[in-house]
Amino acid sequence: MDKKNLLVLVTGSVGASNVDTYLYYIKKFYNVKVILSENSKKFISKELISYFCDKVYDEIFVEEVVPHVFLPYESDLLLILPATANVIGKIANGIADDLVTATVLNFNKKIIFCPNMNSTMWDNHIVQRNVSILKELGHIFLFESKKTYEVGLRKAIDSTCSMLQPQSLVKELIKLENIVLEEGH
Repeated sequence: MDKKNLLVLVTGSVGASNVDTYLYYIKKFYNVKVILSENSKKFISKELISYFCDKVYDEIFVEEVVPHVFLPYESDLLLILPATANVIGKIANGIADDLVTATVLNFNKKIIFCPNMNSTMWDNHIVQRNVSILKELGHIFLFESKKTYEVGLRKAIDSTCSMLQPQSLVKELIKLENIVLEEGH
């Protein structure tokens, strides 16, 4: 069976520091291309990510063809890992001011969001409104509640918005694959 093409958009959350581990597992099942936001590069390097995927993009105008146009066209699935409150808000409101958000607006299927932020941000009514908008449009949110280390507070807390473990995420992607491809957007 041919591998599907997965486009992973990495945004600027501390969760980005673990994306290489996720890509290690994801790559076993998918052809993977990655877009790094400017803020994600504060947590992880393009060089490291390049070992775990087919190609990495981090600039909007670097090639003869524009990545935010051709990457969505050739991708079967789009995963935002991690999805910050910032990128969720921009996408919910149709803002396309960088490579990540412009790419999303060119993708015409359901998007899989893996939000990663502290519980206070996640529970904020503005963030929840933006999540509701995206869910109403058919997009999918994958996350879990668990005990985690809160970087900002420098202590362990019960988080309501943590990324799934890598193996669990891959299982969910495989389950969702047919739904996303059959239903489109």
